[in-house]
Amino acid sequence: MSSLSQTGKRISRQALRVRKYTEADIPTIRGKVMVEVPKLPHYVGIKVNAARIDQLLHSGLESEDQFMARMLVLPDDTIVGGVCGYCVTQLLSYDKMTGDIFLFIDPEWRSLPNVLKLMLAYRDWAIATGATIISATQTGGFKQDTLGRLLERYGEYEPVGTIYYYKPKNPEIIQMMGARQ
Repeated sequence: MSSLSQTGKRISRQALRVRKYTEADIPTIRGKVMVEVPKLPHYVGIKVNAARIDQLLHSGLESEDQFMARMLVLPDDTIVGGVCGYCVTQLLSYDKMTGDIFLFIDPEWRSLPNVLKLMLAYRDWAIATGATIISATQTGGFKQDTLGRLLERYGEYEPVGTIYYYKPKNPEIIQMMGARQ
């Protein structure tokens, strides 16, 4: 992706804006998810499925209270990043909880202002859903300390606990779980 506009002028990272995704964006989002999600430690063991991604994104267009995706776009509307999240009703109460699924920005467009645009778009959506708990994860394995400070400083998030994944060593259990090794 070039940082030059069609007029040949360099586009400022700050010129990017955030917007809701549309049906026309689904192939682009699917492509990015298919490439980037398998790289994330948080998703090790799952088989990313294009049809499932499409199903989620199509249904999300009708369920803004349960799913969100916001795209970070250039002035010409080219997608260079995005964030997705979900909202569920708690099992033991009617309180709502949101969780982020994916936040990504193409490397040349990464900057603090652009990350904040996506973080705040997710947070604002979560508040609008009436969520009691708004969670944000940093499971990409890249600069985790820095991302944690960013979430705390600019997002008003506080760390709560640690995620542990069961990683069996027994081949029969691995097979039953369908995990890739």
